[in-house]
Amino acid sequence: AIKTQYHAHLEWVKEMQEMGFSYCGEDLGVFGIHRHGPDMDMMLDTLPIWGECIINFDEKIAIRSGFDPLRLFFKGLAYRIMWNVQWRFKSQKADAGISDPKAYVFLNIFNAVNELMHTREILRSEEAITYLSKDGKTKVWWVLKDHIVKLEGKSVINNISENRKSIAGSLDAKALSVYTTSLQA
Repeated sequence: AIKTQYHAHLEWVKEMQEMGFSYCGEDLGVFGIHRHGPDMDMMLDTLPIWGECIINFDEKIAIRSGFDPLRLFFKGLAYRIMWNVQWRFKSQKADAGISDPKAYVFLNIFNAVNELMHTREILRSEEAITYLSKDGKTKVWWVLKDHIVKLEGKSVINNISENRKSIAGSLDAKALSVYTTSLQA
């Protein structure tokens, strides 16, 4: 007889989802998909192709490679990289491999807009990474560089990073910020 905990695991995931939790895990079994990528230093020049992969963020590698760790963490989320977060039992704290607490704010922002991130576009010079929602009504902006964007018309702008809403015909996009825009009804 085959002895496995796979069905118990699936049942546990189902129960968690029914309670409202989002579950993202790595399953390397026969029925799973391989969602892991190389170590962080091997993918720094090719971030766009590693979306949905689980990668350990390493602040020391970021610095040694000439990157600002917080900017790199944000950029990875913009490309839908799943930074691995581990629970440290001794300290009773989550550890995402970065010391800046703003990284955890970015994780919460990602969770807030994830359902809207369907069709990706990388803007020129990587000013921003945008996603159009599945219904085509909302655009999510992960802004990497300050710039001003002329919108299609008067739009509802939701600054997710600062929890502010406005209506305007242009977006004054600030680096390391996330916005949603949708045409005013």
